[in-house]
Amino acid sequence: MAYSLNLPYYTNAAAKEKLESETNDKMLSSNGSQYKTIKAKYYADVDKLQTNKNLYFDLGSGISVASFIIFIFLLGFKIKHYNDFLGVKSVNKTLIYLIAIPVWLLMIPGTIWYYTLRAERGDYPAFADSIAIPIMYGAFSICVGLLLLILFLILTTRKSIFPTLVFIKPINYKKTILIKEVLWGVLLFLNLCCFIGFVIDGDHILIIVNLFFTYLILTLRAGQINRYNQNMLAAAKV
Repeated sequence: MAYSLNLPYYTNAAAKEKLESETNDKMLSSNGSQYKTIKAKYYADVDKLQTNKNLYFDLGSGISVASFIIFIFLLGFKIKHYNDFLGVKSVNKTLIYLIAIPVWLLMIPGTIWYYTLRAERGDYPAFADSIAIPIMYGAFSICVGLLLLILFLILTTRKSIFPTLVFIKPINYKKTILIKEVLWGVLLFLNLCCFIGFVIDGDHILIIVNLFFTYLILTLRAGQINRYNQNMLAAAKV
């Protein structure tokens, strides 16, 4: 990230400004069928003039944010060695809702920050649509997603038992619990893929949200495993 600060955005800034000005004039005098061709040619020409400044800055800042959040997590849970992860505890059911909902809504200012930063550094040409459009659609999608999140939390915490150890293991792997473990593993894998994408893209606030939901997914899994284990122990006593 530090290296990127010393790089120019373009190998020839004057050529880029001229290209954008000429393209803007063509856009104003073109019809609908020509618009896509002119736009595609513009972005192809800009790619030839761009340096790796944005690539290095996004990746470097993404790694920095992710590293800082992970460091705070390790510090907060007093993790110094690998075995210390086994002692990490989940929050209770009430805190799951109290924390998950506002963290999810952080994606709205995160979306605003993402597009504003890229607009200010000139990622979008003058003839591009307003950043208000993707921000508006993004905010709407996040609000719809919030309803789905609440439904998901209700279904996954309804009979779960909290708090418990986050990395708790089942007493034994019967078919039903094995299927659940696979499903939680798939969800964690998809979350990890999103995390990698956010870091590469330098999507700072979504990195924070993603890392929290990594802990949340593990917590929800742990609550279900804890219920399963307690039911198994109760059945064994009977």
